[in-house]
Amino acid sequence: MKKFLFMAAVSALALSGGKAMAADISATGEVSARIVEPLSVAQIVPLNFGAVLAGENVITITPGGLRSATDGAKLVGGDGQSAGTYTSAAAAQFTISGPVGAKPKVTFGATSVQIASGENTMTVDNFISNAASEANEIKGTAGGTGELTFRVGADLHVAANQAPGDYTGTYTVNVHY
Repeated sequence: MKKFLFMAAVSALALSGGKAMAADISATGEVSARIVEPLSVAQIVPLNFGAVLAGENVITITPGGLRSATDGAKLVGGDGQSAGTYTSAAAAQFTISGPVGAKPKVTFGATSVQIASGENTMTVDNFISNAASEANEIKGTAGGTGELTFRVGADLHVAANQAPGDYTGTYTVNVHY
């Protein structure tokens, strides 16, 4: 029986052609990284809805700086676009600094914020910027640092019995690659 098993093993080896099992094969892969300068952002002009009269309405400032009112709102100012001698309505303006050619994205920290005058509040929402276009990229000398300016608009909700006052607050603009 032992002779039979030995002969079977020799026959199996002969039939396999005596080839040994293949050795492990390996390759080397490359890895790389590029460290880029961080982006920075600064407000140049604050978002300002100007002067308005109380009344159940929504005041809109577009990123282009146009001011309008819905639901019978009365804008204070001769042409309805600015607030005359009170305060000028304006879209916010920001400047992003960073590597030339970068196409930063702009988002907002909250969908709405409250602005206040003492105990009285109003809601600001529907923030929008003109930086959403893929064509917006940081301009400057190739290989250097440059700037991109963008504007922000939003809606202000005024109540029918809104108390007079100077209302202020903050909102967050996020800029990232």
